[in-house]
Amino acid sequence: GDSIKVQIIKVNKLLSDKADAIFYNSSVSRLQHENFGFNSNHSILNPNGFDTNILKPFLDKNKAVRRELGISDNDIVIGHVARYHPMKDHISFIRAAIKVMSKRSDLVILMIGRDVMDNTVLLLSDLPEELTSRFYFLGERSDVYDLMQSMDALCLSSAWGEGFPNVLGEAMSISVPCITTDIADSSEIVGKTGIIVPPCDHRKLADAIFSFMNLTKSEKAALGQAARKRIEEKFVIQNNVECYETVYEELSISTVSLKA
Repeated sequence: GDSIKVQIIKVNKLLSDKADAIFYNSSVSRLQHENFGFNSNHSILNPNGFDTNILKPFLDKNKAVRRELGISDNDIVIGHVARYHPMKDHISFIRAAIKVMSKRSDLVILMIGRDVMDNTVLLLSDLPEELTSRFYFLGERSDVYDLMQSMDALCLSSAWGEGFPNVLGEAMSISVPCITTDIADSSEIVGKTGIIVPPCDHRKLADAIFSFMNLTKSEKAALGQAARKRIEEKFVIQNNVECYETVYEELSISTVSLKA
């Protein structure tokens, strides 16, 4: 549980003085650990990377998934991929969607994640009955990347607890632009290719969704292309691997020199 994790972190803090390198996959994780007392002399920031040869857009898959779910090609699909947990703030996302649906009848919501389907009673507590058909609670799925292909945008509504949200990079690799709360490294991942809003503010989240929906088809496509390009330039998996290789090689050479 959480107490075991805390104990492990405390032990690692004591060992950090002896480490030749300490890798962090997010700037917020680095800051938190160093504020906790981890040695900062050998910190290395190496963000997660994504294989854009595998993660890429497929128009045929978009249409196939929509047909399977019964979603019109004219509907605008906003996806939410997160396990059911208060930190993910599903409630704010649903409230934001409801607010948008009062103005737009073409919004469809896909909610994917462990325990999401099991907690629909809680999630539906604020949902007017006439809107339930526009929400798809899909639970934990093994075909998340296929489902992402059907989305016009992905929303991350987390309130806290994130470090480097991989789901943003995964969606962006598929040319799906993101609407995200300004939590952890989210704004650094998304940059200007999506929309950033404060956490725990369903009204501003609704405004962001509404603004995205009001973009033209070509503007949405341009955002998606820019999102994929940002991943290819800053967060591609090769960069992540090369960072590890460079550091390990330097440490290996250093060790050999010391022995000599």
